[in-house]
Amino acid sequence: MKSNLIDYLEQKLISEFIKNDEEWVDIYITPLNRIDITIVSNIADEMDKNELRGYIRNLVFEYLGADEASQYTIGFIDTYNIDEADDLLLQRPEARKKQPITWSDVVRLNSQVKSKISDRDYNVICFYSYKGGVGRTTALLQVAYALAQQGKNIVLIDFDIEAPSFHLLFKKWIDDPKSGIKHGLVDYLYERMAGVDPREYKIKITDIYTTINVNQILNGNIYVVPATVKLTNQYIFKLAQLRSNIIYENDYMDEFIEALSAKLKFDTVFIDTRTGLNQWGAFPVLGFADQIVLVAYPNEENIEGLKSIIELMQKAGLDNYIVAMSKFEEDDVGVSTAKQYFEKLKGIKQEFLGIGYISSSDMIGKYPFLDNLEPYKALSNYLMENYIVKFNIKFLSKVNVAEILKAIKKRLDTMNFVDSLNKEMCIGESVEEKSIEECIEASIDEGIKKEDVKKENLTEEDVKSLVIELLDISLFKEYIEAVLKNKHIFGHLLRPKEINNREASSNSKEEEESSKDNTLKHVMSQQILDLFWGIRVSPKRYCKTMTSWFYKELTGNITKGQPDNQTESEVGSQTGSQIGNQTSSKIGKQINYFSFRHMVIKILSKALEYEINKREGNFHPGIARICDVNMDTNVCDVIEETAEDRMLGVSSISMALSWFRECQLDN
Repeated sequence: MKSNLIDYLEQKLISEFIKNDEEWVDIYITPLNRIDITIVSNIADEMDKNELRGYIRNLVFEYLGADEASQYTIGFIDTYNIDEADDLLLQRPEARKKQPITWSDVVRLNSQVKSKISDRDYNVICFYSYKGGVGRTTALLQVAYALAQQGKNIVLIDFDIEAPSFHLLFKKWIDDPKSGIKHGLVDYLYERMAGVDPREYKIKITDIYTTINVNQILNGNIYVVPATVKLTNQYIFKLAQLRSNIIYENDYMDEFIEALSAKLKFDTVFIDTRTGLNQWGAFPVLGFADQIVLVAYPNEENIEGLKSIIELMQKAGLDNYIVAMSKFEEDDVGVSTAKQYFEKLKGIKQEFLGIGYISSSDMIGKYPFLDNLEPYKALSNYLMENYIVKFNIKFLSKVNVAEILKAIKKRLDTMNFVDSLNKEMCIGESVEEKSIEECIEASIDEGIKKEDVKKENLTEEDVKSLVIELLDISLFKEYIEAVLKNKHIFGHLLRPKEINNREASSNSKEEEESSKDNTLKHVMSQQILDLFWGIRVSPKRYCKTMTSWFYKELTGNITKGQPDNQTESEVGSQTGSQIGNQTSSKIGKQINYFSFRHMVIKILSKALEYEINKREGNFHPGIARICDVNMDTNVCDVIEETAEDRMLGVSSISMALSWFRECQLDN
C-alpha cells in the first residue's frame, strides 16, 4: 500500500508543480507512516508551507479514505527553487548512488544488498557502538598506537561530529604553533558542500591533519584529523548545515581520504563514529568502511541495540564486522558475564573477543595509555591479521589457483602411492615374520624418513612443516616475490625483534645473512601455509588458524586408531608372531598411528580432490554429511562461510576428514 501511495502522490505533485527537467519530487514514507517529501520546484517553493501541507494531506485522504489516511502523518516538507538546489548540490533520486547510507535507507530496502570487497590499498575501519561510554574511542586510540608500534601508518578521523573529542585529546599537537592546524573535518566538508567553485576552496588537505609524536619508539606514524580545533558557535552552525547524503553522493569523504593517501601513504584509516541510530553513525559504517569494529558493554541495552544494528548491516550486505565486548572486570565472574551476553548475539559465528576494564584509564584524560596496551592486544592482533587476509585475496586473484591445486594433488598422490606400497609390505603374507619396527625400516628403505614415520608425539608443528614442504614447489617462489614487494604489510613479521637481536650478536656477515634468510623463509613459509588453508583470518573467525583445528582432529583420529589403548612402546615391542594373531584392520590402524605423515597426505589429497571438483563445477558432497560424522559444532558453523577465492576451503578439509573416518571404520 505504501508504494502505491507514493506513486499516487508523486504523480499528483509532478502534475501540479514540475514544469521542466531541472525540477523533481522525492517521497519517503517511514516505517511509522510518516510522509517526508522533498520538492525542487519554483512554484512549490513560493507556496505557503501550511497551504502545501494541507494540499498533500488532502491527497492522502483522497486516495486512502478517512479511516486508513488517519494512520499517516505529514512529516518534513522541504521545498527548494532550482537555484537553491544547485547551490546545495541536491540530486534527483534516480541520479543518486544506490548504496544505503542511513539506517532508514536500509529499513526500506526491498532486498539484501550484496557485499563488495574494496580494492583500495589501505583499510578504512570504523569503530562503532550503539551506546556511549563503552570505551569505543579508547579502544580506537590504543589499537592505533599498538599498530604504529609494529610499523603501520595510521590516520585517526573524528567522525563523532555531534560530540567531538580529538581536539581535546590531542590538543598539545593540534595547538602547536609550528606543526598545529587551524581547521577540522567539519570545516573542510562544509566548504565543499556550500562552495560553488572548487578553485575558491581555501581549506586544503594539509590544513586539517597533524602528526602525533607520542614517543620515539614508534616504527610507524599516527596522524589525526579532528572534527574541529575548538567547539564554537560557528562549528555548531556548520554542523547543522551538513547533510550525509550530499557528502556521500558527491564523494567528499572518498576524495578526502584518497587525497590524504597520496600525501601520507598510510596503511589504515580509523574512524571514530557517532553512537546510536543516526546519520553520522550510519554514514561511514554503511557508506565506505572496509571493516567495522562494534564495541559493546555487556548489558541488556547494549546487546539489544547491537542486535538491531547487526541485522541492519546484514540486510545492507555487510558481513565485515567484529564484536568486541568491553569494560568488564577480568576476573572469573566478569569474563563469564561478558561471554554470556556475547552469546546472545546469535548468528555472528565469531569467537569471543574482550577488552578488560582498566579503572585508572577513566581518570588519565591522556591518550594513548602507553603502559596499558595488554587488554587491546587481541583486537590489534586481529586487525594486523586482516592486512594479510586482504593481501592474500589479491594475491590469489593473480594466480591460477586450480592449476596450483592440481600440482599439489599430483605430488600428494605420488606420496600416497609410496605409502600404499609400504602398507602392503607390512600387512602382506610375510607379516608374521615382521615386527612393526621392521615395517618402519622397510618404509625407510622406500624413501620415507624414519622421523616422519615413527613419531612419539604428533604436534601442530609437524602438520605445519609437512604442508609447508608440500607447498614449496608450487607457491613458495611466487609468494616470496609478492611478499617482498609488499613489505609494508609484512614488515612486522619480516623484522621481528628476535631477528635484530640475533643480527647484533652475529660473528660474521655470513652468519648474519644466513640468520636473515632462515628467518625470512620461516616467516614466508608460515604465510604460504596460511594462504594454502585460506584461513588466516575472517570476520567470523578471529585469529585462529586452521592448523590448530586440523591438528586437534588428527589427534582424535590417531587416538581412535591406536588399538586396545596400547602405547607406542607396547606396540613397538610386539613380535611378528603376536602381530600375526591380530586382524589386519588393527595392524592397519597401527600403521596409521605411526605413519601420521601419510595420514595427513591422504586427508589433504582427498580434500584437494573435493576442492578441484568444486572449482570445476563437478559434483561436490553437501555440508550436512560432514556434520553428521562427529564434527565439532563450531567447525560446522564455519563450513558455510568458506570463501570461494580461498586456496583450500574448510568444507573440503572437513569432508576429507569424514572420508578418512569412514575408511577407518570400514577397515
